[in-house]
Order: sequence, then structure tokens, then C-alpha cells
Amino acid sequence: MPKCIYCLEDKNALLFNTEHVIPESFGRFQQNLTLINKVCTKCNQKFGDDIDLELGRNTFEGISRYKHGIKKANKFKNRGKKSNLTMKIAEGPLKNLVVELIPDQTRLKLVILPQIGLRKGDGTYDFFEFKEIPEFQHLSEKYPNSERLILIPPGVNINEATKSLNKKGFKFQYQGEFITSTNDILCEIDGQIDKKIRRAFAKIAFNFFAYFNDEEILFHPTFNEIRDFILNGNVGIPIKIDNKSILADEKSAKSIRAGHIVAISKIHGKCIFAQLSLFNTFRYTILLAKNVNFNKNIQAGFGRFFDVQNMKIHEISSTELIFPSVNLIIPKVKIWIPR
Repeated sequence: MPKCIYCLEDKNALLFNTEHVIPESFGRFQQNLTLINKVCTKCNQKFGDDIDLELGRNTFEGISRYKHGIKKANKFKNRGKKSNLTMKIAEGPLKNLVVELIPDQTRLKLVILPQIGLRKGDGTYDFFEFKEIPEFQHLSEKYPNSERLILIPPGVNINEATKSLNKKGFKFQYQGEFITSTNDILCEIDGQIDKKIRRAFAKIAFNFFAYFNDEEILFHPTFNEIRDFILNGNVGIPIKIDNKSILADEKSAKSIRAGHIVAISKIHGKCIFAQLSLFNTFRYTILLAKNVNFNKNIQAGFGRFFDVQNMKIHEISSTELIFPSVNLIIPKVKIWIPR
């Protein structure tokens, strides 16, 4: 009778289904890596309704699916205030203006949220949603000449903006359109990589490890912490997040491949790490087990590259990998969308 690698329960084979190492929402690859009779239906459903959903909807990697054609633009759902991600213009006179993505036929486009900008002494603007506009009488020297120096971004309804400003005591009179550059604008996505998202990445890493290692290794108590973290989030697992490469030959932006990378490493003979990057953007280094002291033939020192252009999977040898540092931290991440 098979046993689930997460809940550790023995169950009838009919209570198991196929678990994909890389969630299908991030690509359906030829000769895909799948776990058979290793993840029970109950755990699989729990992941799909929770951490897998967050990974797709609430991360930079989730948005990247539309860029690479994994998901169609008309399937995009804006989460609004529920999203962990905030997108702002990162340069020019509209710097810090909040924007959001919406589907536009075959692609995603940026739209400006209703807000106004108050000019500060240094010439830059602070932007406020209508309901957050401060009372005019309470403005400090931070906004000199605020009656005259108000910016209504393109696309914002003038009448609604004027009405909101008047309620706050601003004597506002529309003076004309603000002309912006027609060139591409650099945007910044500021997001919190919370525990649910870290658990989703850890699940991909442990699934990959489970695909190549036998049950005697997988069910060893050494891996109880990582499985409990993935299933319930009850323990803290060291995860380092950075934008460094996993592959040794990717030393410049031009050499970066389009695809997912997962690799397993064993360091100092005791610690087992996974390195993971979806769409080869940010690297997640995840501690799968520490103080491994049992004499088993653990499969490590290799990886796979999931090519999202031709949907093929390629082997990665140990000589092609950059091995991770054992000094793990969990930083906040700012994500930049290139021009």
C-alpha cells in the first residue's frame, strides 16, 4: 500500500493521483516529471487550493507566465487589494504612480489607478488615491504651493479628481493635459514573498528530490521538517532569495535562458539543498535537510532545465551548476521589469 510523502499516511492506491514536479500552470513539458503514488489526493487538493494558487496569482513568476505564453492574457485576473504585489512607475515625473495590469486581447497592459499627485519641494510627487487625499489645511511644508502643483495622471477622470480635491479643501482648477513620453517606462513591482509562497517553492523542490530518490530516503525522519513546512507551515525552513544565477555559464543578461531550473546539491556531506528558479528570474535556495547522517545513496549534484520555448526538459550536470552558500536569509525583494 503506497504512503504519501507529505502526510505519511498509508492509503489505497485509488486515493493517490499524479503530482507534477513543476505545477502544470507553469507549463506542460514533454516527458514531464511526475510523481506516481507518492502524493495522496487529499494533500494534492490542499496544495492546489492554497499554495499553488498563491504561486500563480500572487508572484512575479506568476505574472511571467503571460509574457512567455504559458497562460493567455484573457485568463488574467487582477486581485486588486488582495494582491501581495504593488506596481509603480519607477522613473520620470510619474515616478511612484501606482499602476496595475489588465488583459488586452493577446497581451497584458498597464492602466493607471485613480489618484492625484502632490508636488514636494524636491520636484517629485506623492500620489494618493482619492479617498486618501490629505486635508489641504493639514498639509505641511512638504507640499509647497499645493494649490497650483497638483498632477492628474493621464486617464484619470478630471471631474472625479476635482470633486475629491474640493472635498479636501483644495481650490483646484484644471489647466490642461500633462504630456508624457511615448517610450517604454520602467516599472517596479514591490511584493512580499510570504510563507505560502515560500511553501509553494519548497514543494517544487521536495517534489523534484522525491522524483529521483527512493522511498527509504524520502520517509526518513530527517525530512520531516521540510514536509511539515510544506504541508502546514508549522516550522521555519531557511530559504535564501536572490537574483543570482544557478547555471555557471549565465554571466550576463544576454546568456540567461528562458525556462525553469531545479537542482539538488549536497554540501559538506550533511546538508541537502535545492536551488530553484521559475522563468530563470529569482533564485530560491532551500534547505531540504540538515545533519544527514544515514548511509543511503542520496541522488544529488544535478538538475533539470525546463525550456519554456520548446517545452522540453534538459539534464544539468554538477559541472554546470553554481553551488549555493550555506548562509541562508529571507530578504524582502524588489522586482524590476526591464525595458
